[in-house]
Amino acid sequence: MTDHDYRYDLLNPQYTPTGYSTLTPGPYQDIGNNCSIQAGDSLPIALKGNHDLSMRLAMAKVRHLIDQPDRWLAMVCGSELHELNIHTWPLSCDGCCMQFDLEFAGDGALSELALAPDAGARLADQGWHHCAGRHRSPWGPAVAA
Repeated sequence: MTDHDYRYDLLNPQYTPTGYSTLTPGPYQDIGNNCSIQAGDSLPIALKGNHDLSMRLAMAKVRHLIDQPDRWLAMVCGSELHELNIHTWPLSCDGCCMQFDLEFAGDGALSELALAPDAGARLADQGWHHCAGRHRSPWGPAVAA
């Protein structure tokens, strides 16, 4: 199982996406170049055109195209999003008063309250800590409970 991350190596990519299509929420179809892709590999794709916000897709089934060398068609599995929306929530560190705009991906069909787990996962991914409604940045002092 290999992680094929092309986002940080655009001048000499290991993987070049040529197209994505959504079949139903969860499974996607991906077309790309490079023969090293296999079933079981993972592929992080950038969301909203940036390198920081991404969604990890798992290669379920890969078919290498015979008529076009180094091209393949893959069935990939990812988050079951009915409508992908990028949300931005403002945060303030309770220890150092640093302001931060938390950007995360969530299902547009969900309410603000239902987006909290997605926001919490992204917050933890950024190194922030959340406890009892208080936030602490990775650079700020510890927040008293």
